[in-house]
Order: sequence, then structure tokens, then C-alpha cells
Amino acid sequence: MTIYTYDGTYHGLLTVILESYERKLLPDRIEKTGAFQGALFGTCIHIVTQEEKALRVWKAIDKKLSVNAKHIPYRAFLSEMEGIEMKIFNYVKLVIDSKESIETDLRDDRVIEMVKIVQKVSKEAMRMMQFVRFQKTKDNIYFAPVEPDHDVLELVIDHFRDRFSDQSWLIYDMKRDFGIYYDTAEVQLVKINENKASRKTGKIDPDVLEEGEEIYQKLWKSYYKSTTTLQRKNLKRHLQYLPRRYWKYLTEK
Repeated sequence: MTIYTYDGTYHGLLTVILESYERKLLPDRIEKTGAFQGALFGTCIHIVTQEEKALRVWKAIDKKLSVNAKHIPYRAFLSEMEGIEMKIFNYVKLVIDSKESIETDLRDDRVIEMVKIVQKVSKEAMRMMQFVRFQKTKDNIYFAPVEPDHDVLELVIDHFRDRFSDQSWLIYDMKRDFGIYYDTAEVQLVKINENKASRKTGKIDPDVLEEGEEIYQKLWKSYYKSTTTLQRKNLKRHLQYLPRRYWKYLTEK
């Protein structure tokens, strides 16, 4: 058994793919360094990320796939699903080794599986656009906690930058402990050393909320409650469009 380990980045995974070709030694498993517990049998090879090699793999993918399909491996990587590295490896190998484009070959299980994974990631990103709720802080920053199943924050940057271009905002992934901050000019990845938001409810400490923000939140809850017709309430349908796992950080909930 051949096991490759890497640093957990997408460029690291692309480097693994090229290294396996150069070594003529295909992997049986690919694991992140921090998650790998070792194996009693087989060969373990750690691959150091090399941007040049990662770029070569990316260019190979770019030549074989359309504008939309070439992003499939990366979006699948954002799913963070167990064993996703080998699924991506098998898909990229299929792309590179095939003489014709494979992106519409839905007879191949590898293609079908990747398409389904990317659909889940894209759906999660869409829900982030719909279900983000901001709280205004004293320093005039709109803060929103989120906890998506997949690592989709960067997929929603353009949406929020276009929609709230004149406001400073921070959308923070409580699960992965990083966020995207927009200062009305540019977006950057940030990590909060002293997080003032509750991991249980997402509410910001009252001492950093803008005056009147708590009142606004209460008004929003009252409005939501008043517009809900109990006789027509359909919990099953409600959960279909708004899964319970998103309720945690919704003001109206």
C-alpha cells in the first residue's frame, strides 16, 4: 500500500498528483499530515507543496475541461468529505489520461460522484447567501457567524461584496475559526484572536454591539412571529427549505 501525505492545501494535493506520476507510483490513500495516524503496512511518502508543480497540474486540467468544469476538482476539495483526496485524484487522472473531454461522460461513476459532490457544495454556498444574518458592532462593522458543512466562504465573497459594497462586514466561520473581512475596498481572510461571539448562539457580546442593535433584533423577531400564520404552518416544508442546522445563527429563530 502506498500512502501519500500532504499539508492539507489544494496546491499540496495537486503536487501529490504530479509527484505520483513522476514517481510512477500511484497512491492507495492520500491523507492530510495532521490527520494521518500512520500505517503498519505499506509505504508512506510525505510530499512538500511546490507551487510550480501544482500549477502544471492545474494547466493540464484547464486544457481538458470547459470553463465551468475545470473548477470541479477544487469545489470538491472544499467539501472536506472523508476520502475526498482519492476521489479528486481518480477524477483528475481520468481527465489527464483521456484523449477526449470526460466532463459529460455520465456513464463513468467517477464523473457522476464528483458532479454530485460539487452540487452539494454549490447548494451549501447558495444557502450561505440566503441565511446569513448580520449584527452591527460599535465600530460600524456588520458581523455574521456561520457554520457551514462545507468550506464555502470564499464562494460567497463576490455575492456579499457586490450586495454590500458600501459597508464593512465580516462573515466568520465558527467551525473552521476564520472569516472573510471586507473594508469597502478589499476582502481579506482573518482570524479573530478574541472572539466576542457566542459559539452556541452566534450573538455578539452586548458591550461590542452598536446601541440599538438588540432592539432591532427583537423587532425582527416580533415581525417574523406576527407574519407567521399558525394555521398554515407546515414544519416539514419549512425544514425542506430551511434545515434546522441553520437555525442556530438566524435572528428570527
